[in-house]
This record gives sequence, structure tokens and C-alpha cells, in this order.
Amino acid sequence: SLQLVSMRFRALQQEGALYAWGSGTFAQLGLNDRESRLLPNLVTHLDGIHLAAVSAGKRHTVALADNGRVYSWGANDLGQLGHGDTKDRVLPTSVRRLWEMQLHKTRQKETFKPVAIAAGYFHTLVLVERGEEGSHGPWQQLFGFGDNSFSQIGCINQCSDDFFAPKCKLQCPSTHPQSERVLTPSEIMAFTPSLGKADTILIRSATLIAGAFHSMMLTAKCNKCVEFALAAQFRCKQAKCQCVGRQQGGGLCVAEEAELVVWGSNVRGQLGDGEGGQKWGRAEFPVVLTKGADLFHSSQEQPTSPLPSSGAGNGVGEGGGEGGEEG
Repeated sequence: SLQLVSMRFRALQQEGALYAWGSGTFAQLGLNDRESRLLPNLVTHLDGIHLAAVSAGKRHTVALADNGRVYSWGANDLGQLGHGDTKDRVLPTSVRRLWEMQLHKTRQKETFKPVAIAAGYFHTLVLVERGEEGSHGPWQQLFGFGDNSFSQIGCINQCSDDFFAPKCKLQCPSTHPQSERVLTPSEIMAFTPSLGKADTILIRSATLIAGAFHSMMLTAKCNKCVEFALAAQFRCKQAKCQCVGRQQGGGLCVAEEAELVVWGSNVRGQLGDGEGGQKWGRAEFPVVLTKGADLFHSSQEQPTSPLPSSGAGNGVGEGGGEGGEEG
């Protein structure tokens, strides 16, 4: 795959090797410096690691290896690298908390494997496949870290640093300002089933996208998947589990194929739910729109951005560019 974003290229070969060139001001090329490059350079720190995906934010980069290990590098002023601090990284660095969780769950004979990534302007999303031995099968959960000032990550399960016995509590940016900057990978609670919790959207993601200050996913087809079995455990029968049109507080639902799930900034109506335009408008809890395919075929309007029109592009794909020169 090939990406053009933030005045730089990332080229991921079939063999899984990564090449980078362009602007390196924030060390986003992963070449152990802050120099720019006019020609493709192999990211040697990842040499020998077969990469499945790469995503470029405004000033940072995230990569996913075949074994589920997540690497990040570049600017980290808002915690968008997920390392528990705000120090930049000039080399690809493993997101330790996700890898430790994967190893810990494996020892417990549980599934925990990142399968998709998306880097926004200043935040990062990681889709994780979960499951337990003897259960109905794998299900999916979403983690996020970095800037959350527009709820582009959303309400999170904020946990202490004690990995084996963490103390966690629900925090939403609208009521807990400290959760506007998420330094370590945290569960996005809207996609985490839990007894006694008012809202959960069970997902099977086909496409995960992190925009400038909002996020979205297009759901995939679900044949004999675990989501409806999980829903039954929470006393939700299939006929009553539809997500479209459900308001916050409506309980658990299962997203069907080609439904568009959106959340975050809605200053210019970029969520497409008809509620945009308010100053600091945002959707803290994800909104499930009508069938994604129908939505895009019927709409002739182009998606917009919360950024000033003179500043940058549409901010819908992975991250964005600088000085209005995005791809």
C-alpha cells in the first residue's frame, strides 16, 4: 500500500518492509533524526519485521506487525504514540502496554490481538480482536490514545499503571478534563460490553478511520459471528439489537453490515448526523448512521473539516498535512 500525507510518503512493500521519505521535522519518518528525505529510505529499525499496515497522522506514524505488535514514532506532544508520556520518538517504538496485554491474555489462553490501526491528526485508534477459550468466537474492541479534546476517542476506561491489578474508572472528556489527553492505550467504553453499563455498540469493523478531530468506522458483514451471541448474554435478542437511530442510554446494540459509526468533532457537520454547526459541537458517544453504502450513494455533499478553510484539507483520511499540502 502507499500513503501520501503530511508532505511525506510511506511505502509498504509486499514483503512487509517500510520505506519513508519527505518531511521529517517531527521524526515522523522513523529514521533516527529529524531530517527530511528526497528519496525513499528503508526504515531499518523495522527491518526483519513483517508489517501488515501503516498509518500516518499529522506528525506521527503508526505501524502494525503481522504478529499484532503496534509500533509508533514521531511527535508525541498529546500522547498520540501511546507510550505513557509526551516525549517524541525518533525510531519506531513498540507500544508496550498493548504488547504486554497481548502476552498476558495469551498466557491466560485468551485472544488479544490488534488487527487494524488508524492515525488521526493527534490521536490513534487500534482495533483489537478479543476472545476466550471455549467462547463463541472472537469479538472486537477499540482502543485509543492521544488528543481527546473533541471526544474523537470518546469516553474511556482510564486505568492506573498497575498492569496486573489496575484500578479503572470511566472518564469522559466533557466531565473529566484530564481525559482530554490520553497517554496510554485505553478501552473506548462505547465498544466494550460490560454488565450494568447503559450503552454498548458491538462492532465488526471493515474500515477504521481517524480524521483530524473525529473518528469513524464502516462495519463489516457478520456471518455466524459472536456479536449476537454476546448480545444474548446481555438479554438483547437479535430483533431488538439494531443500532440505527438509538440514542445514548438506549442499551446494547449490534452494528450490522455497512453501517457507519461516527463520533468526535461535529463543528462543521462532518459526522453527517444533521446535528453539526454548533460551537464546540461534538458527539461524545458514537452515532450509528443509516447503511453506509446507501448514505454515500445518496449524498452529493462532500465531507468537511473542523479546520479553518484556509488551513488544511478535509481531514477525513489518515491524519492530514501541514500548511494545506495534504494528500
